[in-house]
Amino acid sequence: MRWIFAGLASVVVVAVAISAAAHWWQTPRDKAAIEEAIGSDHRYVEVDGNRMSVAVQGSGPRTVVLMPGLGTPEPILGFAPLARRLAEQNTVVTVEPFGLGLSDGTDAPRTSEAIVDETRIALRELGLSGPYVLMPHSISGLYAMWWATNHPDEVAAVVGLDDERYTSDGAQDSPDWPRWMSGVNAVGGTRDLIALDKSTDYLGLVAGYRESLGESAEYTPIQQVTIMDGDHYLFHAQAEAIAAITQQFLDEHVQTQ
Repeated sequence: MRWIFAGLASVVVVAVAISAAAHWWQTPRDKAAIEEAIGSDHRYVEVDGNRMSVAVQGSGPRTVVLMPGLGTPEPILGFAPLARRLAEQNTVVTVEPFGLGLSDGTDAPRTSEAIVDETRIALRELGLSGPYVLMPHSISGLYAMWWATNHPDEVAAVVGLDDERYTSDGAQDSPDWPRWMSGVNAVGGTRDLIALDKSTDYLGLVAGYRESLGESAEYTPIQQVTIMDGDHYLFHAQAEAIAAITQQFLDEHVQTQ
């Protein structure tokens, strides 16, 4: 039995080592490919000594800030169809908070206050001043509500995309990945699980994200409430409808600067 356990342990160690090496080798190449796919709209700004990834599109009189959900792998590309449409009449900024997309990581606490303040600094670095139209998805709804509550002069409107609702407890903190998940991610475990799910759909880790793209042709190699068919990433296949509804709301209720 000792030899069996030793053999199994050796297999696990070797598998983790191979995964970590592949992850270390592939990550910078993935980032370069993403930067190329985003194109000239992409830039970095310095926030608290770290690089934050943002995309700026359009030059309209209102500034719309797209805020991603927890764990969204690449917010700028994910929001791309919606951002492009909104940018026809607005200045649209997609912010990738630390730890998401191409932004650096950070050891700073991931509270609503910290995330909002980092985003506010990034916007100032871009030379953009409020009031902003916040468009949060998922957990970012809590951040948007914190922003609107504590800096109301900076918020012209909040247009939520299947976003979390405000609670006093939720406003104080944001859900963090379990500590063990950071270790799994560091050795390429998340990459491996996603690759497995792509080929088998057994785990269902990315099936919902992938299915939310629907039949949308947008993803090529290159105080209204509206209920729409779709899953949590509603803005993928419904980008055109969401942009139209949002623009109508802004034109009717939000003054230009």
